[in-house]
Amino acid sequence: ATGVAFHNNGAIIQGQFLEIQMFLPRSMSVIQVYGKVVYCKEIDPNDFLISVEYTHIRNEDQEMLIKYVIRTQWQQHRDAHAND
Repeated sequence: ATGVAFHNNGAIIQGQFLEIQMFLPRSMSVIQVYGKVVYCKEIDPNDFLISVEYTHIRNEDQEMLIKYVIRTQWQQHRDAHAND
C-alpha cells in the first residue's frame, strides 16, 4: 500500500501533508496513516480528486489494510461471478 485517492469537496494543495484515519468496515478497525498530497484535480465544482502518497504507516496498519483490500477484491470477484 503506497497511497490512497479520494474525493473531497474542496481542493487540497499539492505537497500538503495530511493525517488520515480510515475505517475498515469488515474488520471494524481504524487505521491512521500520514501522507503527502501528490495530485489534486477538480472533477466538478465542489468535487476534487485527491491522491495521497503515504509517508508513514505502521507495519500493523499496512498489513491490516492489505488484508482488507484483498478480502474486498475477493468478495467483489465472487459476487461478479455468482451467476456464472
